[in-house]
Amino acid sequence: MSTTYKVVFSSLFFIIVCSLSIFSIILPAFQYDSIYNDIATRKELSGKIEFCAVGASHMLGGFIPDILDKKLNACSYNLSSYTASLIGRSTLLKKVEEKNPIKTVIIDISHDTFFRDAKHDNGTGEAMILCKLDSNVERLKYIMKNISFIQRDYENILSILIHYGLKSWSKKIKGQTEVIKKSKGYISNPVSNVVLKKNLKTLLNCEKINTNYPEQNILIVSEMIHNSQLKGELIILVVVPVSESWLWKNSNMDDFRKFCLDFASKNNCLLIDFNLLKNRQLFFNDENSFCNETHLGNNGAECFTSLLAKYIYKINSGEDIKNDFYQSYIEAKHNSIYKQ
Repeated sequence: MSTTYKVVFSSLFFIIVCSLSIFSIILPAFQYDSIYNDIATRKELSGKIEFCAVGASHMLGGFIPDILDKKLNACSYNLSSYTASLIGRSTLLKKVEEKNPIKTVIIDISHDTFFRDAKHDNGTGEAMILCKLDSNVERLKYIMKNISFIQRDYENILSILIHYGLKSWSKKIKGQTEVIKKSKGYISNPVSNVVLKKNLKTLLNCEKINTNYPEQNILIVSEMIHNSQLKGELIILVVVPVSESWLWKNSNMDDFRKFCLDFASKNNCLLIDFNLLKNRQLFFNDENSFCNETHLGNNGAECFTSLLAKYIYKINSGEDIKNDFYQSYIEAKHNSIYKQ
């Protein structure tokens, strides 16, 4: 065998060994006991799911399917995942729609939704989506279609999967198990740690959110909505509530409000912004409804899901829910606990 052939053979052998080693490390992240992987549950419910919630961490820790099921006598599912990319959400929704009689899709459009891509989340969102796909063949197809090799997005995704794989292997070796409250895609957030700040009045409008959303991301969500509407599904855009302290500090929330209204109108969707709920203090408070300033804790998630079920019922009954909500964030701030 010539030296050239030996070098080529050795290189190929090295690549194959490295690939198999990496795959064996990340494999636990793709198995059913992973906290991000709910393949088994979705298979059990195949053909039954009527309501589906799609989003990232806001919806993941905010929507409790069991509560909506009891109130609407239905079968629902939380298809969200941590920092889920927009193209990933669309991919998962299509899979669920293929196997279930979906009637209503609840889409989270929180303030950071339209920034969700591999660059913004350093690959975390795509890694979580890969963990939720059904097979390694599907994962390979998703990578080839949606992960940019030119922009080297795969590097962050691979490092994240290796990290979770090593954590899983470590727990297996030590015989450890992690108990996390989860049900039909919902994963509860930790105990609340938001503390009311007495000096928050001085922080009014001291920050701004970025509302310069990439057009490509807007198109991805619009296409996801359009595809579901073609199937006859009702689309409800939802802004999951955040703490009043966070709203109080951000000065341009009405820019976000205008974007949401325009987006809903262009896509012929219903919009419910729970940050603008009148008398929201009866349902959400900064002391025990949130796990941090922008994510619901378990208590808040129970209230949010109950309210969501209530308004879905009203919508389906033909009732007008407009009067239950403020029409601007300025109006909501005027009635904030921090105004008093």
